[in-house]
Amino acid sequence: MKHIVGIILMVGLCLGLSAISFRLGVGEDTAGETISSIDGLMTGFKNEIAHTASFQMEHNHKNISYGLGVDYQFPRENRKLPDGWSSNIGKHEHIPVYGILSYDFGSTNKIRPSLVAQFGYDFAHYKFTNNDEDDRYKSTDGLFYGYGISFAFDNFSLALLHRTNNSTIIWEQLESGEWVKNSDFNLATRQINLSLGYRFKVH
Repeated sequence: MKHIVGIILMVGLCLGLSAISFRLGVGEDTAGETISSIDGLMTGFKNEIAHTASFQMEHNHKNISYGLGVDYQFPRENRKLPDGWSSNIGKHEHIPVYGILSYDFGSTNKIRPSLVAQFGYDFAHYKFTNNDEDDRYKSTDGLFYGYGISFAFDNFSLALLHRTNNSTIIWEQLESGEWVKNSDFNLATRQINLSLGYRFKVH
């Protein structure tokens, strides 16, 4: 995490700090769900509400802003599944690193609305509850994207975004003393993120 933030700060220095604004934000991932696709069959489960923290930097040019951001999406749990259903997926956390593009509509009022888009790469970490010695699961990272609207008031901003973290889960089985891939399936963790941020500049 420290290395990622360090890289973003270095990019900001290269672009020129006088033209860069920074945003620190905290929020909640709500209405979360994790959807899997296996041979065309879609299954999934709901996630509990989870906290988020973000660091972003943007360059403003007229009504357009663009920049980079990194989030820490705190570990989230699956909601209890109906009787007879089970999942090997336990808690999972995510660190998406992404580009930001936003359009400020401008306003004569103190509140300024903007459209926001995010696109990048998600570093995912899953815990698995499987206790079978002959089975194991591991996850790979994937694409991250989000879109929504933000409202700015002085140095504060309130953002409401629909965001998706993509991963792949690999299932391996122990055969003759060697781990052999059995199958893999894609996971998409989707949520509505509501975050409150504070924007500042470094002179």
